[in-house]
Amino acid sequence: MSYASGLIYFPNTLCNPITGQYAILPKLIRYRMVNSFLGFDPVDKQFKVLCEAYPFSHGSGHHKILTLGTEKLRWKRKNHFLSYINSFYVEDVCINGVLYYLAEKAVGSEFIVCFDVRSEKFKFIEAECISLFDKLINYKGKLGGIELICDVHGAIVEIGMWILEDMKIQIWSKYVYTLPPNNIVDHSCFSVAGVTATGEIVLTKDYTFTSKPFYVFYFNIERNTLRKVEIQGFEALDNREDLNVNDAIEKLKSSISAQSVKNKCSLNIITERPKQKKQREEERYRDRNGSIKEKKHIEGKK
Repeated sequence: MSYASGLIYFPNTLCNPITGQYAILPKLIRYRMVNSFLGFDPVDKQFKVLCEAYPFSHGSGHHKILTLGTEKLRWKRKNHFLSYINSFYVEDVCINGVLYYLAEKAVGSEFIVCFDVRSEKFKFIEAECISLFDKLINYKGKLGGIELICDVHGAIVEIGMWILEDMKIQIWSKYVYTLPPNNIVDHSCFSVAGVTATGEIVLTKDYTFTSKPFYVFYFNIERNTLRKVEIQGFEALDNREDLNVNDAIEKLKSSISAQSVKNKCSLNIITERPKQKKQREEERYRDRNGSIKEKKHIEGKK
């Protein structure tokens, strides 16, 4: 999964979480495993998807780029030789038109790939301080990495953060923050979801949807405070009786066209939302009870 400027990218699927709209992108047939990332160019207001195949072999042509907003969506080959080995543990972040993601030249030798979304050129940052298991972040417009430091029982006790202070000479600063004594983060498995615009580190449980209610945790590094916030509306819904998979696939296939949606990828994007619980119950009742169904439906509308 990759995120940039309000859109979320899953393999072959682009989603706007605010509007609930999504679209299926053209398939890319490769004979090797692939990683893909979403980037945004704030100058031309353009989204691009970068895809790379791994493990690399000798030569170029391992990267392909899909530019959203063009009349015909198609993947184009990027003939650029990059001598590194990628990893399954991929972290990426897009900051000011530059897409950053972790890679390794050899086992245990990590560095960061920088892809300029507008020019489509690559650069590299030596980053031995950052592990492939760390989370890349946008910290107030600067590239950073976060690691969680746990005790022997698995509880988070410290948060380590690296910030790239100077891109040209590649100077990193390290900060270590100790969580307050009244730690509300238990021994569950946690991960870093990201950082807010004000610099608060956001933590979530790794298995959030198996536990109710759903909480996120905000760590304020300046005040050294940790607060827990319940997010409502994430209750599990059983939509299996209301979803026709074949119909949904056909709708998704037909939703991609050359028509333009202003400021959004130039795609026709459809919206599929789960029906309200009351409405589902009324429909099931009407389906099972023949003539009574109309009376029940009319009363429900009143």
